[in-house]
Amino acid sequence: MKRKASVLLLLAALLVALVLSNPTTEDFVDHIRAKWNKEAEGKNTEIEQLLAKGVNWLKLEWAKQNIRRESYLLFSVFTITIGEEKRDYLGILSQFIGMSPER
Repeated sequence: MKRKASVLLLLAALLVALVLSNPTTEDFVDHIRAKWNKEAEGKNTEIEQLLAKGVNWLKLEWAKQNIRRESYLLFSVFTITIGEEKRDYLGILSQFIGMSPER
């Protein structure tokens, strides 16, 4: 009986952790910003980095209007559409996992 109660308590704690760490749209925007800035820092020259960060800023401002979040209480699915390109991400435990192939 104790074992069953321990398992139920552990399961309840896991469910609470999932609910509390379900990422918001703002969390997703911060994730995308950090990802794109990291990619920009990989450019060869300072001017390329600066241009890439500027383009990323514009792209992100536009993309904010095209982010769709579907919350399933324990996790969320985010879809970001930029032009013809559409990418899906799973948001769980405050982390984001790409579900669409990167091009």
